[in-house]
Amino acid sequence: MRKTCLAIFFAVAMVLGLEAGEDFRQYNYFKGSGTADPQATEKTAKILKDSGIYCWWELFFTLPPGQYQVYARVRAGQPVDFNLQVYSQNNGKKMPVTLGCRVTGNTYKEVLLGIFNYDGSYPIRFSDWTPPGMWLDYIYLKPVKLSPRADKLEYPTSKLTDWCVMPKTAVSLNRKLKKDSEASIDVNIKAPTGSPWENGVCRRLNAGKAKLISFWIYWKSEPSTLYLMLIGKNNMGCVNLEPQRYGMGKDRWTLLEIPVEQVHFNPPVKEIIGLHTFFLGGFSNPKPISFLLSGIMLENDPGE
Repeated sequence: MRKTCLAIFFAVAMVLGLEAGEDFRQYNYFKGSGTADPQATEKTAKILKDSGIYCWWELFFTLPPGQYQVYARVRAGQPVDFNLQVYSQNNGKKMPVTLGCRVTGNTYKEVLLGIFNYDGSYPIRFSDWTPPGMWLDYIYLKPVKLSPRADKLEYPTSKLTDWCVMPKTAVSLNRKLKKDSEASIDVNIKAPTGSPWENGVCRRLNAGKAKLISFWIYWKSEPSTLYLMLIGKNNMGCVNLEPQRYGMGKDRWTLLEIPVEQVHFNPPVKEIIGLHTFFLGGFSNPKPISFLLSGIMLENDPGE
């Protein structure tokens, strides 16, 4: 009976996976790599000699809320139990989601690990701890149903739980210095180094579309260039916010108004669809940087 159930499970998994002409890279995906494998796509896969991590996949807030089928293309010389866990990137909390399968057979199969429902309230990380002997080609998330996006325009800066904080950054609420909100987010970055992604803050948005983004900033340290990234349904764009260009100064509030057409998307756009992530970080700097953020707003028809 158990063998029959497993056979049905794998058959259904194959039917529900990639359809003719589809490519896993059209979805959010993680690619295993590190070991040459002629059977794998791109001729490389992930294999371990000892128990360890096959997948460490940080999506933060970039995944739109909705329901997803989670698939993996795997093989194994001997049976291996592969269990993929879901964590909140904010605090490392393990989420109550069951994703996994027993991998058997030395020929690659695309298997359904499970169904994942994501409400957009926390930054995501997928990871595992798995015995050796498995070959991982890729994992991907196939949307079943995406949550509708509201054109929510105002995003108060009054709760720390709305924000994902990068490792080199500390945040707190400031209820004395604020603009257009009950509080401001007090951002402190220790002498930024490396990628801007390591030096800043990220916030979930939920807008159907936007042509302009604005927010207040108050520099406690000397102003320096910041890196703004916006992530939409099908694209992402970034722009450098230089103090002189945007009129930022120390010890005063400055309203930054940034049209989407001034953000570097490829190809260029005047409107971003399905805007779901706002990231602001600092470039390498020999000194710590510190600023306040308050009152994020999106506009669909600026000037009208």
